[in-house]
Amino acid sequence: MKTLSRPGAALLVTSVLWCAVWAGSAAAAPPAEVLNVQFSDSSTLSWDATVTAQDYNVYRGLLRDLQVGNPPRCHVDEVVGTSVVSSAAPEVGEVYVYLLSAENATDEEGTLGTDSDAVERESLGKCDAVMFHHVLQRLGYGWSEWGRDRLQTLGFTAYRDEQLDPLTIDESGDSRAQLWTRWDPPVNEGYLQYRLLDESIYSLRQLQHHTTEFWFNHFNTEFRKVYDNTPGAAADRNLRTAQMQQREMDAFRDLAFYGSFREILEASALSAAMILYLDTNINTKDRPNENHARELMELHSMGVDNGYTEADVQELSRVLTGWNVCNKALADIDNPTAPCIANDAAGQRATNFRSNEHDTGQKILFAGTAYETIIPDTSGNPADGINDIQLALDTIADHPATKEFIATKLLRRFIVEDPTPQMVQGVVDAWTLHNGDNREILRAVLSEANVLNPDFVGQKLKTPWEQGVTGYRATRGLLQSFIAPFLRNWINRMGQLPFRNPIPTGYSESGGDWLGTNAQLDRQDYGMDIVLNASYAQEINLMVSEYSLTTDEEIVDFFADVLFGGQMTPFERQVALDYLNTDDSGVPSPYTDERVRETVGFMMGFKQFLEQ
Repeated sequence: MKTLSRPGAALLVTSVLWCAVWAGSAAAAPPAEVLNVQFSDSSTLSWDATVTAQDYNVYRGLLRDLQVGNPPRCHVDEVVGTSVVSSAAPEVGEVYVYLLSAENATDEEGTLGTDSDAVERESLGKCDAVMFHHVLQRLGYGWSEWGRDRLQTLGFTAYRDEQLDPLTIDESGDSRAQLWTRWDPPVNEGYLQYRLLDESIYSLRQLQHHTTEFWFNHFNTEFRKVYDNTPGAAADRNLRTAQMQQREMDAFRDLAFYGSFREILEASALSAAMILYLDTNINTKDRPNENHARELMELHSMGVDNGYTEADVQELSRVLTGWNVCNKALADIDNPTAPCIANDAAGQRATNFRSNEHDTGQKILFAGTAYETIIPDTSGNPADGINDIQLALDTIADHPATKEFIATKLLRRFIVEDPTPQMVQGVVDAWTLHNGDNREILRAVLSEANVLNPDFVGQKLKTPWEQGVTGYRATRGLLQSFIAPFLRNWINRMGQLPFRNPIPTGYSESGGDWLGTNAQLDRQDYGMDIVLNASYAQEINLMVSEYSLTTDEEIVDFFADVLFGGQMTPFERQVALDYLNTDDSGVPSPYTDERVRETVGFMMGFKQFLEQ
């Protein structure tokens, strides 16, 4: 045991170090123990080189957790060399425990040593498996066989870059990746939700759909309010509302990778769905409505009270006067000045600009600041008022408050809930360097330093949508048409059904907002429910057969890797094994196909599956 005092800090850090012990042939087995592990200074952990070691893995945890059976988790992965800096200190009164192992060129890892009772030390999963699973979680909706194989083949950087260019991923030969087409074109809210489920669960372009869902939630619109502001009979209103919201989704899906933030901001601000949802359709020069202007600054770009004033909201509301929605011929749905046609005529609901309802006076945004923008008077030619929104969005998108707010929100969604100022600045720098290119912004968010940081593993809680999609995806569930409503109903029960949120903020990205006893029970019930019906959970048993899993240990360990990268405590692993080998009466008995499925559902209730 060694007590260390970090220079410049009063906090004492106690580090307990166990060295791996292994006896056997070095030529045909994992590397031997790591010797002379020590802190060479207050933050540098060092050790002697180990024969056959290609790299080293460092595991870290709290002593109090270890004492109750919760082992350390991966802290630094694949250290090349014989030292690593681990400068972060535990909370006052806490003690860090470090474990170290060596790994050879074929990724075989040595043991983590033994305790005073000669019992081999455990870790919460192995670094390689944990980080592999973590990448699939951050760049999509978790494990699938295609994703596993593709990541294994390409490695992280090439896999990420391919996902950042989704049109290069050919899905034409994958029938399950094309399942979404059965709901296209969407005719109602259910079709929109079913389509999104199919895309999220089965698409090979995982990052594209993960990111599309982020932007749609960020620029939230609610189906019901859009529907309520659409004329016609119920079936026609359902169809036209679905068309408006699908056009939004299509724009976000494309611009998230092949456009700029400025373009995606405009796609939202001038979408027919957003105009109806935030009351711009009733915003006229004589009766201004500030709802859309306020949310555009507060929620969609700059953040709450961040670089703008009440006067700016009022000026932006004047910019947005005159915009509404009407029925247009299909050839004109992207032309806001094209004539409107009868509501019951063929066509679609589309964005429309009425110059006679637009405030043509001069507007000033960010007056008296370095970002002051004067939008000129157009009373001499009212039709020119259509350009006011372009000038306003130009200055809002380029404002530093916007870059900081959006960078933080992207990092919170894809990396960690509390990103550091340095992480935010790195994304802002990429934004500036690449003129707001969304793909380059996302590449900076998904940098090696961010995604491959083991300390971020498990630091986010899955949203209900992510819980539902990752659970069904990991079990290779079949999406027959009758299953889509089943999944939608479960996600609705857990509280995050797309197109149903009436609050402009969208659904929360903070895991704490999804915690609660009832929420936890719903998630556990969901895991059991999706594996009980053999008609669509049969793939679990087929996986057991295809992967030649013949023992209870092999079954539990395989699905632990699938569900959470093998991160199980010894106690949890034993509980899963006991569950697999005990019948409904509590009597030990050989497992059955149904019991295998139930065990997988049971494991979905482990906290590691709720984390990401």
